[in-house]
Amino acid sequence: RYFAQLPMVKKYSVAGTTIAVIHGDADSLAGWNFDSSMIDTDAVRSWVLQAFTLADVDVFASSHTGSALMRRFVSDEKNKLVVNNGSAGAPNFANAIYGVITRISSNCYEGESLACTHIGDAWIDALPVRYNQETWLHDFLSQWPEGSDAYASYWKKITQGPDYKLDQAYLENI
Repeated sequence: RYFAQLPMVKKYSVAGTTIAVIHGDADSLAGWNFDSSMIDTDAVRSWVLQAFTLADVDVFASSHTGSALMRRFVSDEKNKLVVNNGSAGAPNFANAIYGVITRISSNCYEGESLACTHIGDAWIDALPVRYNQETWLHDFLSQWPEGSDAYASYWKKITQGPDYKLDQAYLENI
């Protein structure tokens, strides 16, 4: 009941930039249009431009898909951004064992960043989340042993990363 009463989109203002924090995409909590396999298609790019106008935001900050990305758009003659952290608790890239979180701030991040850009005066970074892989694998196996559905679905991804490269997520130094 509690979750049903929560808004699907929560808007925030960071340094005068309007951010919509969501899970999924602009239409659905379980939406996939902000996934790397979808967002670069012509149909979804048109949909994203409409979503910016309807939501009246500068940035969509999403999670849910497991594929981190940043994509810049121009809507109403203004720069807009879709950022998706992919997964904070599991690898996002081939042969790279770390998760990704999105940092949105009024100042530039001084530490390690996978990608960084700004929209207006807000800075958006994709930051690596480094964790103890040995502990994570032990905890995973204690809940989902070999032969379980979760093991079949996730083991390769959490031990080797998905078949997805950093330069696919962040197409340019935006």
